[in-house]
Amino acid sequence: MPPEEQVAVEKTAASESAPDDDSMGFAALYRLSQTEQKKEDEEYDQYAKKPQYTEDLNKAYDSYASPETFQAGDRVQWKPLLKNRRFPFYGRPAVILEVLETPVYKDKQGRRTPEPLDLVVGFLSGSQEFSTFMVCSRRLTAWEGSD
Repeated sequence: MPPEEQVAVEKTAASESAPDDDSMGFAALYRLSQTEQKKEDEEYDQYAKKPQYTEDLNKAYDSYASPETFQAGDRVQWKPLLKNRRFPFYGRPAVILEVLETPVYKDKQGRRTPEPLDLVVGFLSGSQEFSTFMVCSRRLTAWEGSD
């Protein structure tokens, strides 16, 4: 076999046996995602088995079923047990940017949401970047912190 053909065959064999960087990154990310999902599943299962779970579920329902009224500029925080986003943390303020006259029932991907998204809320990230999101007002209460 001529040397050029042998080099081509070796390159082909090497590329078929070793995944490229992108697939390695995706595989690692997928494994991490699966590990995190399993951890969340186990945490839920342990919590749901406790008697406190039913009490907390009732508290969450009562709080969710008690909406509050907000206006642009109000500072708010999550009601206990009703946080459904990573940020802001419990007890940290966010600001109402807009109260939507017509609630939105679709998320960023266009999927129907199970609750009306009727507020646009903003907060500063740890890197001091202003982020916004839409949320159901039933999940929020007036911020109890000091100015």
